[in-house]
Amino acid sequence: MQLAPAQEGAVIFIPHSNAPVVAANLSRMRSNALNLKLGGDFSGEEKEQLTNVFEMKLKPAAEKWFSVYSNRVPFNLAGLTMDKFVRRIGKDSNYRAYTFVVGDTTFGIQEFHGSTYVNYLASRRGVVAMNNVPKLSGPADLSMPISRDEVIELIQADSGVRFPPNEVTLTPTGESGSLMGGANVQVGKEVNDPNGRKFTTTSMDFSIVFGSDGKLAYYLRTP
Repeated sequence: MQLAPAQEGAVIFIPHSNAPVVAANLSRMRSNALNLKLGGDFSGEEKEQLTNVFEMKLKPAAEKWFSVYSNRVPFNLAGLTMDKFVRRIGKDSNYRAYTFVVGDTTFGIQEFHGSTYVNYLASRRGVVAMNNVPKLSGPADLSMPISRDEVIELIQADSGVRFPPNEVTLTPTGESGSLMGGANVQVGKEVNDPNGRKFTTTSMDFSIVFGSDGKLAYYLRTP
């Protein structure tokens, strides 16, 4: 089995503060603290074990997730293979995060206390557009490609939790960046609450950005 070297060009476009971070010059101390291991650091036996984990846990979790988001994902499921693996963070299956890079998309699958699920996606193209100041010759495109009801249905199919409408907010991405016609979605966190209190319906929450074509530009599931 061949493991790809870290493809920093895509991985560094991870904008969320609590998302995994990779940099070419990570110190040994930080790597040890994170229990971070890059693809090229695995021994032959470890690569075999990793391939088994991929086939038995990671790939089925990705297949389930793809069945929910379907044509909203910016790459094909067939492109998620072990040669796209770049790193693993975590000491054991109570918490381990696996990162893949498919084209310009960083994709993460997480083992967390007995569950395995997709927890991260970031499109380089989408993140760049989100963070750039728009250059407009006319009004910003504040349309959105998805409704609150559609988000609620997607998240329920994804996680098994049905969030109430007051825990789901949609904001046009055109309000804050050059990703026009998209939607910045927050689910299960301080939404519609002027006091900033966190809701207690569920411990999980989601931050998702859809582009104007309805495809995912960013996805973060916590925990």
